[in-house]
Amino acid sequence: MRRRPAKYSEWTGGYVGYGSSLTPRISAKGQEVKMVGGWRVRALAFSLSCCLSVVVATAAVFAICPDALAAGKRTVVGTIKNYGCGDFCHLIVVDERGKEHDALCGAPLCSKIEKTPKRFVGRKIRATVTREPVEYEGQTDQFDVFSKIEFLR
Repeated sequence: MRRRPAKYSEWTGGYVGYGSSLTPRISAKGQEVKMVGGWRVRALAFSLSCCLSVVVATAAVFAICPDALAAGKRTVVGTIKNYGCGDFCHLIVVDERGKEHDALCGAPLCSKIEKTPKRFVGRKIRATVTREPVEYEGQTDQFDVFSKIEFLR
């Protein structure tokens, strides 16, 4: 097996070799070579390359499916806490972590919930939340809207 020659490093102030840290390195000039970092540096480089590959893969997914990021769709699984109507009807859903999600109710099931809201309080649902433009008093703003709701058992 042929070894790669050692290179002089300004950073270490000496010659830097390649390969296992157990065998001493001898430079072309016959000097012993300093090792930089050993296994810790290699482990750090490996973990950074893994993190970089995850970032690149995530970016590739959003490059292939830009509508997933642009549409702002997300799914909430939780129980209905409250349903109320004022200028608009809105629904409050508490997810499994206890976080409340308050959004306008724009799904077809909202008309069914509107008739008897107390009957549906406490029911477990899966809802798709989207950002949609809503006109109110002559101005259009972006609001979270429950666009699809399905009941879970």
